[in-house]
Amino acid sequence: MTSILLLISVGQIKNFINEFNIERVKQLEGNYEVILKDLSSDSIERIKNNVKVDKCGLYNIEKSIDITIKDTKRSLKIYSGDDIFINEVFDSMLEIVEGKLPNSKNEIILTLSAKSQLNKKIGDKLNIDDSEYIIVGFYKDNKDTVRHTLTGVTFLNSSNTIKKINAAIIMKDKKSIIGDIKEIIGLCNIDEKAWNYKENIKYNNMLLEVYGVRGSNKIGNINSEKVTIFFIYLTICLLTILFIYGSLSGYLQDRRNEISILRCIGATKNKIIYLLIKEWIILFIISLIIGILLGNILSWLIVDVLFIKVIGVYSYGVGFKIYYNVILITIVFSIINMVIGIILLIRNGLDLKNIKVGKVNNLKITYINKRKSKIIRFLFGYKGEIAYRNIGANRRSFFIITASLTIILIIFNSFTGFYLLNLKQYEYELRNSYDISSTYDIESSNNYLLEDVLDKRNNYKREFNDLKVADDILMNISMGSTITIGNIIINPELTKYYVINKSIENIEENTVKFNEGSILIYDKASLNEIIPYINSVTDKNINIKDFNESGFVIVNTGFNHPKPIFKEKSEQEVKLYLNENSNFPIEARILGSIDSDKLISGNRFGYYNRLTIIVSDEFYYKNKDIMNNLISTYKYINTSINLKENIDTQIAISKIKDIVNRNGGYYLQEKETLDSYKNNMDALAVLIYTMLFLVVFIGAINIINTRYTNIILRKKEFGTLLAIGIQKGDLRKIIILEGIVQWFISGTIGVALSLISFKVIGMIFSYSVGRSYYISNLLIVIGVFILLVINLLSSFIPYSKLKKLEINELIRNEE
Repeated sequence: MTSILLLISVGQIKNFINEFNIERVKQLEGNYEVILKDLSSDSIERIKNNVKVDKCGLYNIEKSIDITIKDTKRSLKIYSGDDIFINEVFDSMLEIVEGKLPNSKNEIILTLSAKSQLNKKIGDKLNIDDSEYIIVGFYKDNKDTVRHTLTGVTFLNSSNTIKKINAAIIMKDKKSIIGDIKEIIGLCNIDEKAWNYKENIKYNNMLLEVYGVRGSNKIGNINSEKVTIFFIYLTICLLTILFIYGSLSGYLQDRRNEISILRCIGATKNKIIYLLIKEWIILFIISLIIGILLGNILSWLIVDVLFIKVIGVYSYGVGFKIYYNVILITIVFSIINMVIGIILLIRNGLDLKNIKVGKVNNLKITYINKRKSKIIRFLFGYKGEIAYRNIGANRRSFFIITASLTIILIIFNSFTGFYLLNLKQYEYELRNSYDISSTYDIESSNNYLLEDVLDKRNNYKREFNDLKVADDILMNISMGSTITIGNIIINPELTKYYVINKSIENIEENTVKFNEGSILIYDKASLNEIIPYINSVTDKNINIKDFNESGFVIVNTGFNHPKPIFKEKSEQEVKLYLNENSNFPIEARILGSIDSDKLISGNRFGYYNRLTIIVSDEFYYKNKDIMNNLISTYKYINTSINLKENIDTQIAISKIKDIVNRNGGYYLQEKETLDSYKNNMDALAVLIYTMLFLVVFIGAINIINTRYTNIILRKKEFGTLLAIGIQKGDLRKIIILEGIVQWFISGTIGVALSLISFKVIGMIFSYSVGRSYYISNLLIVIGVFILLVINLLSSFIPYSKLKKLEINELIRNEE
């Protein structure tokens, strides 16, 4: 029953998480599976009439022009979409904040950033080329569209007059999306020479991923929920098999005398088989009904009560419901287990001789004599070795108990460790978070000098200061470039990480080139913020003046166990080349190193495949000619702001957002985002620990039941020991010692396998950032302690019955 309860609850929660992810992606990316671009009106009609297509939203780029706002170039794109496109495909992304959606071709809605930068309000007219639109509403920006592109949406009345149009398609069958789309494209009579497949097919890869379908990227992302659910399922299946095997063993041991009597009075094997099958089916049906009922109740409590009401997870309208496919799969799985159980029941219950079945003690002495262990004898003495021989005498029982205990420990350590890693990540993010951060992308096409970017940064900072709402305004400029350092020795421990990505080259002795590098230009306030955390190469205190003399700091890799890029005894004076083929080095000084978690918004830096250095404004001015000619793959202005206490936070945030939108940046309320992340963490914790409790509960019942049966069946042996003078207290010690030896064996195997499984988790989830995954000693101790409690319970419970029996009751034969 407990296994069925677990299968139902895990299956229901898995489906809830899947639907939750689907709705989340639809709101973030749009409710479509694929977009086909540059289609003719004939192709559109074919798509709409195709039985495999559920819905087809049409849109086009109505206008696309470049404009200049405050000496900054912007792109203005106006999309036109039909009713399905606006109200069903991208309705979640067109979240109206003010006004209404357009319903005619002369009406338009704009993003909030466009409203701010164009200084428009509802009812104003927007003239673009020869077209005039009336503004009827404003909607929230998507963070990826805020930068230099202002967007608006108008209504598409008819697609018949447009030669080429785009279609956002929703398919009916979610399992064969890719094949159906290819079939549709083939039926559209598309001119392959004129139509670019690569450019004109855009899959919604995030949505396809949660559907379990791979789109054009062909690369599946690792999903923590999927991994967690998979291992929970695997655990339940393994424990179910062990539980059935253990239950059968105990069931047969309890029924041995009855089967013996039935055989002796003439009952045929077929009649006994019929009796056993009927009993097993009745137990199965009762367990199935109760398990399904309790599983759905538990799922409702976890989803609707704990997740949504108590924790406050935003569920995107998804709640608990009964998934009949989960019930069907559970029934099928349970029937398979029942059939296996019946087969084992028949084989083990009927292959014994009539007399042999009725005996109380029928263990073979040869089994006991073969069980020797020098390690057990060394740790627990000769009594421990005897205990080991006793528990190993029944090999079936020994295997079931050892396997169950080991699985419990592995699952406890792995799941708890995985959750603690996520919690540590959250704590790291929280420790380094700000109330609001913003980023401004400086497009290379604008041909800005770096000095212009510095001026922009300073102007933005003045605007934020004028609001008088911030305690801290920390700003930096990040640039991508190759970095070559001479007179330096790289840390050999990190070479393998760089070689994998081909991001490092040893040009000559003590000269290293990093093909992927980041240069951070910190303002004075930001430098003062990080100076206390810099590990100086000279062991002297560092100050601003050191940065002004062409000094720079190197960011260590990783944030759990940061490692220095270069050897500790590296020279302080180095030659720094900041261009791909630069022949003009900067005579610079390494001031020291800093861990990435001590940086401002440090989660963006400290990657194993990238070298990051920090310099000051004066570093730029001192090396102006070289820095202005720097070929940079990107330039960003980054801002991190903490608000003052005792102010209206919402008003302050709103004013900051207006400045960010006006300057073409995009913002992130870090602490608000982390609150949502924490809710998801709490939900994950509820899921993990609820399942862990049930897994431990199932395993404990299995172990206690198996050991109880085995110890009770040895009552003649214990009665004999009491008859020859051993005290009941010594008998208790024997039984407890057997449990402790069993605990030691299972704990040793479980800890070793836990470390291996955690290493695998680290390899899976550390592919992007240099995170060091390790399992805490306290976690291991807690897991091992849980096993000890289970073993002690499995020893005390049968002993409590044995001690109530008299010697003659213990040694009496029941044949």
